[in-house]
Amino acid sequence: MFPFDGHVRNPWQCRLNFPGFNLLKVLLIILFISGCGGGGGSSGAGTGPANSAQLVEIQITPATPSMTLGAPLQLKATGRFDDDTTYDVTGLVSWTSSDNTIVTVDTTTAGRINAVSPGHSSISATLGSLSATTQLLVTDATLQSMHVLPENATLAVASSQALSVTGQYSDGSERDITAAVSWQSGDNTIADVVTAADGTPYISANAAGSTSINASLSGIAGRTFVTVHDATLDSVSISPGDVSVAKGVPVTLHALGSFSNGEVQDISGNVEWRVADTAIATISNTGAVTSLLPGTTTVSVKLPGVDTVAASTTLTVTDAILQSIDVTPASAAIAEYTQQAFTATGHFSDATTQDVTELVTWTSSNTAALLVSNASGEHGVASGIAGPASATVSVPGEIHRSAESGEIDQVSHNGAIDNGQ
Repeated sequence: MFPFDGHVRNPWQCRLNFPGFNLLKVLLIILFISGCGGGGGSSGAGTGPANSAQLVEIQITPATPSMTLGAPLQLKATGRFDDDTTYDVTGLVSWTSSDNTIVTVDTTTAGRINAVSPGHSSISATLGSLSATTQLLVTDATLQSMHVLPENATLAVASSQALSVTGQYSDGSERDITAAVSWQSGDNTIADVVTAADGTPYISANAAGSTSINASLSGIAGRTFVTVHDATLDSVSISPGDVSVAKGVPVTLHALGSFSNGEVQDISGNVEWRVADTAIATISNTGAVTSLLPGTTTVSVKLPGVDTVAASTTLTVTDAILQSIDVTPASAAIAEYTQQAFTATGHFSDATTQDVTELVTWTSSNTAALLVSNASGEHGVASGIAGPASATVSVPGEIHRSAESGEIDQVSHNGAIDNGQ
């Protein structure tokens, strides 16, 4: 069974997928471009519907990326409108590299960057008169080995499990290379690899038996094994249970399936998720919760078409305020073209703590010496690019909570990090 990855939407979340939204935004972008050439100072928004919005900014993510030779990097461009809504404009902007001897822009996949040689280059995304630029570092590290997860997976027929690959490089660093590797199954009749709409690869269990799942990149290979059994799903549970989270802070829930042979598997992508009160929180088809308003609601999960295999838990969203952030390690020495991962821990007014590494924006006080990533899954990863030199890795700003949404816009930390060689 292919995971619920966007091909089949959660029926309780259909209200979030307003079909006119994407079309409206695309039309507004087109109007914005056509109105940028002058002529009376009018704009597309001025002649559109009363609730139309003007494109005011383009943002590139990750903000300060780094990459290695042989592993392409996917960038994303997000357009921000004057009504504070956003839209993915990756395929609409024009991508350019300031130095094609360092990196080039792929001509077939929007936002895809290919490394040519070690060094630095600026990557720009332009739409009409608006432009955004990010600094990109290509290290000279080479891929030495890779580790494929999960190890020795056990799946029931018609179930699936996400794959990931971590590459080990010559400079001692590790990188997620899941999107860059090629996949091959030892026996497609038992299990094969399918790719979800978001690009995540999954093992898809087809028939009872055992086989290998192989990954390769730049002449380096890795593999894992999968055993498929014909056991039946007896029950499902949600982990963690009875969750409490501060407003605006995301959390991920997991659906654990218990099978007739005693196996317990994460089946989060194969079930239907539901939040009883979507004003308090929403949930994705893989269990990612977005907390919206203080209150208590119920999160439930069930196997599609099987109402008897279901579970529920309580989700409480609090109005706790983020008061401070600790960044660890407190200091580190980073050699040129090597990396160090930092972690941000948020301390809230209700005495709880939570990892907010992925929620904050990381900056470097000396980008000529040190870059810090804000890429998804790589927030807080600092890359040394020149030395000897020093820089401070920080999470800038003061604590601020929007009066309208209550979401945390900016946070402060209680200690800078000095990094040097």
